[in-house]
Amino acid sequence: MQYPKLLPWLLIGLTGLFYIRFIADRVEPVTASEIDLPADSPDIYVTGMALTRYDDQGIRIMTVNADTLAVYNTTGQSLLGQPVVVLSQQGKTTWRVTADQAIILANDDIEFRQNVVAVQVSSLPATVVRSDVMKVSDQGQRIRSDLAVNIVKGGQTVDAIGMDVKLDALEPVIELLSEVTFVYEPS
Repeated sequence: MQYPKLLPWLLIGLTGLFYIRFIADRVEPVTASEIDLPADSPDIYVTGMALTRYDDQGIRIMTVNADTLAVYNTTGQSLLGQPVVVLSQQGKTTWRVTADQAIILANDDIEFRQNVVAVQVSSLPATVVRSDVMKVSDQGQRIRSDLAVNIVKGGQTVDAIGMDVKLDALEPVIELLSEVTFVYEPS
């Protein structure tokens, strides 16, 4: 009389054993998603990086946000993916620089590459500088490019090959290096 009650449990057990033996072996195991590391493996790799730098009086002079950060100890360089760097003077935001990537060099200079846009946010209308490569140096006090640059401020557009922008004052001094063209469109 106990066999009829045992029969359903026996069938469930045999079905489970059949599943484990023949079907579960064919199912691919699910693995946790992996981070896509750069091809040349870095010593440190960070996603969602945020950094704030202060001067010796504790006043913010620079913030850096990036999707990724890859640090290479052998070269002393770090590679930022989709960086947004905000420069400040005397606690006031002055410039915002964005690009597809940037390299932080061993001397703390930052070289921006591909689709580089620097916006002077402390003036109206804002000055917008575009180039394929720009380098921020001297602890955020200078922006330089040796390639073609496009500068727009209000109705003024300037194109040149190379520039050097000194940021040691609230009003920057922009030196254009060669092949300068200027267009002014009055409002």
